[in-house]
Amino acid sequence: MNIKKFLLPWLLACAMLALILRAFAKPASAKPASDSANYDAIDAYVEGQMHRLNLPGISLAIVEGDQIVHLRGFGRARPGGESPSPQTPFLIGSITKSFTALAVMQLVEAGKVELDAPVQRYLSWFRVADPQASAQITVRHLLNQTSSLPLLPSWRA
Repeated sequence: MNIKKFLLPWLLACAMLALILRAFAKPASAKPASDSANYDAIDAYVEGQMHRLNLPGISLAIVEGDQIVHLRGFGRARPGGESPSPQTPFLIGSITKSFTALAVMQLVEAGKVELDAPVQRYLSWFRVADPQASAQITVRHLLNQTSSLPLLPSWRA
C-alpha cells in the first residue's frame, strides 16, 4: 500500500483537529465520576447491537458534563485477544470527519470560529503548494471538502 496517498487527507484532518484543540482547554476527567448509576440497560442494548451487527468488540464511554460516568468493553479487541478497555485503540477512519465537523460547528455557534474565514486566521502554519490558494481556503471549504485540494498528491512514489 502506498503511504503517500494518505498523507494529504491526514494533513487536513490534523489541521482541523488542531483548530478544535486550540479552542478547547478543559479535557474530560479520566476517572468515572460515579458508580451509583445503573447502566445495565445500556450495556444490554450495546451487547445486542454488537451481536446483531456481528461486531467483534466495542468500547463504550458515557460522558456527563466533563465527567466520564461509565466505561465498559464488550467482546474481543482482536481475534483470540483480550476484552477492549478504555485504552484499546480502534481504527475509526472517516467517522472523524463527522466528529470534526460537529466540534467546529460548536465553535461557530460559540462565536470562536467563522466558517468563511481563511483557515490561516486560526492556523497560521496552514500551507499548500500555492501561497494564494493557502490564503483563500476557508474553514467552510475544509468542512465541505470543497477546498480544491486533491484526494491524492500529484507526485508519485
